[in-house]
Amino acid sequence: MTPGREKIQPKEEKTKAFTYDDMSIELLDALGGKTNVLCVDHCITRLRVEVKNISIIDKQALSNMNFSHIVETSGHEIQIIIGTEVQFIAEILNEILM
Repeated sequence: MTPGREKIQPKEEKTKAFTYDDMSIELLDALGGKTNVLCVDHCITRLRVEVKNISIIDKQALSNMNFSHIVETSGHEIQIIIGTEVQFIAEILNEILM
């Protein structure tokens, strides 16, 4: 082999396994927990959440989760742009809330 042309083996990186369950639980905690969330719905990319008290939502935790945009649409509703995987997160949140 010519030096510099050998196959380079990628370094193994230890990464945390991503699951929708973990993300949903973290999201629910940031939204104030099960007692604060009244209703969860979604469209193609947005998670729509109705809450009892919008002031206890941990907005820093939501932004640390790397969501592209968070919008307070009213005094009791927040919309979080998650992406096309939003349906999986909404389903898990609704299961938790039941």
